[in-house]
Amino acid sequence: MRLISFFLSLVIGLMTGVSVVVAQYFGFQDFKRLKRVLATASIMIVSVSLALTVIGILFAKPLLLLLGTPTEIVNDSLLFVTILFIGILPTGVYNGVAAILRAFGNSITPLYFLIISSLLNIALSFLFVVGFNMGVAGAAWATVCSQLVSAILCIIYSYRKIPYMRLKKK
Repeated sequence: MRLISFFLSLVIGLMTGVSVVVAQYFGFQDFKRLKRVLATASIMIVSVSLALTVIGILFAKPLLLLLGTPTEIVNDSLLFVTILFIGILPTGVYNGVAAILRAFGNSITPLYFLIISSLLNIALSFLFVVGFNMGVAGAAWATVCSQLVSAILCIIYSYRKIPYMRLKKK
C-alpha cells in the first residue's frame, strides 16, 4: 500500500500546487488565464496519471521485492497493486477536480463524492470478495470502481455547475 500511496502523493501534490494558481486567478478574476490553467491542469493530470500507471505496472514486482514483501504473498500483492495502478487515472482525476473545486471555495461537494465513493467501496468489496469470491483482486477492483465513480461525479458536477470547467478543444 505504501507503493500506491507514494504514486498517489505525487498526483495529489501536483494538483495541490495547481489549485493555488487556480485560486489566485479566480480571486483576481483573470478568467482567461484561469481557463488556460484549467486546460493545462487537465492535460497534466491525465498525462501524469497515465505515466505513473505504466511505470507502476512495469516496476510493481521489483518495487514489491525491494520493499521486502514476503515471498509467500508476492503474487497476491502484485495482483493487488497492479489493479490499483490501473486505478491511478480515476483517482488522479478525482483528486485533481476536487482540488480545483476547493480552490473555487467548494470543499463540501468533493467530500460528499468521497463519502459516496467510500460507501460504494465497502459495498463492492463485500460483493466482489464474498459474493463473487474474487479475493484480493475483488478488493482492488472495488477500490478502482469506487474511485471511478467519484471521478465521474466530480466531472459531471464541475461541468454543470462551474462554467470555467467547461473546457473546449481550443
